[in-house]
Amino acid sequence: MKSLRTRLLIALMTSILLFWSGWGLVMSWTMWRDRVGFVDRTLSVSANLVLLSMPPNIELLLAAPPVKRTVATPPSFESEVGVAFQVWVRGRNVMRSPDAAETPMRADFTDGYSREQIGGESFRVFAVSDPARHIHVQVSRPLTRWQSDLWNAVQFALLNTAVMLTLLGATIWWVIRWSFRPVIAVHDAVQAKKALDFSPLPLQGLPVEMRPLIESFNRLLERLHRAVEGERRFIADAAHELRTPLAALAAQAHVAQRAGSIAEKNESLMQLAAGVDRTARLSEQLLALARLDAATDTERHVPLELSRLVEIVVRDFESLAARKGVQLSLIVEPCTVWGDTDEMGILLRNLVDNALRFTCDGGRIVISCRRTNAKGVRGVCLRVADDGPGIPASEHARIFERFYRVPGAGQSGSGIGLSLVARIAQTHDARIELGQGLRGRGFAISVCFPEWLDPADALVRS
Repeated sequence: MKSLRTRLLIALMTSILLFWSGWGLVMSWTMWRDRVGFVDRTLSVSANLVLLSMPPNIELLLAAPPVKRTVATPPSFESEVGVAFQVWVRGRNVMRSPDAAETPMRADFTDGYSREQIGGESFRVFAVSDPARHIHVQVSRPLTRWQSDLWNAVQFALLNTAVMLTLLGATIWWVIRWSFRPVIAVHDAVQAKKALDFSPLPLQGLPVEMRPLIESFNRLLERLHRAVEGERRFIADAAHELRTPLAALAAQAHVAQRAGSIAEKNESLMQLAAGVDRTARLSEQLLALARLDAATDTERHVPLELSRLVEIVVRDFESLAARKGVQLSLIVEPCTVWGDTDEMGILLRNLVDNALRFTCDGGRIVISCRRTNAKGVRGVCLRVADDGPGIPASEHARIFERFYRVPGAGQSGSGIGLSLVARIAQTHDARIELGQGLRGRGFAISVCFPEWLDPADALVRS
């Protein structure tokens, strides 16, 4: 059953039918009880009226032959009430109604109610007596008539119930269809959308219960729009960034082909190799940026010994630093964070590479990884500081923007490295701080992570 409207109709009608059936059973039992009480009261009242209407001189009744309907009763009494009666005096039937038998309705002449078989038919009988005058009155009513009246009432109630349920079901179906018109309108609006159409769905006329759902859809559409726009900008920017180095590579290749001597050819080839290295690094950064943009979970995060990773990454840059005459200093202590090994490696390599490219020959870079305790909160601070030209404070707010380069920096960076650092820090709940570098100059960047503690150690410490 996939239709929500059908499920609602069935659920509502089933609930109504169950409650209505329960109500009908209660009412039927109440009607049956009231009907039984009404019949018994009718018999009791009729018997006592007949008894009170007897003359005081009972001998006159004994002297007269039995007669039918000698007691004054309304003409429609028997036809409407359906009661037959007998009057017995000293065992003799002295009076009876036209439809009453001549034999006693109740052979034992005991007072009270009973059920008797008279002429093959069931009767409800009530007897009352006047012992002082030896008068005994018996009244009866056929149960078939009472059952017939009750069945007629039940049939009438069932017919009314069927009609009412049919009308109620049709009304509920119409109300459900009317209530779901906004849902159908939203469906039509979604179906009418074209590819890459991220305009919000209409909220006008929607019920209060549906607005949160449609608003969630609109927020999702907005996020998709931002993601698609980001991908478009990324592709355009990547194409633009790759166009320049590829053009430079082509130019260097043509120069090498036209070189007039081995020395000129070697110089052109060296420049071509350097351009290939820069282009390869740019491609790696673009791929890393694309991976980070596509990542949406933190399932790959594990306890990570950051100090050990820092040592490995710095060792990879020792040869490059030696060629530039830059001194790399490492200050580490055992530190564990919760993170992704690959992403943390990208962050570290970009920080060290950025410092190496902007540090002058013969300069110095200090990489430190230490535990911190600020305001009672334990953390791990990774800091890379150099004594290069530094970055003006006015540019600090923009250096993490994608493809942004600091004007006048004197180095041809891609503008991607620090944006990767910012993205990775964000996914690891880390805080980035910028400041002055070494010996009152240069630039320093610190990335502060929450320290990961083994649950068993944390329990022992507490």
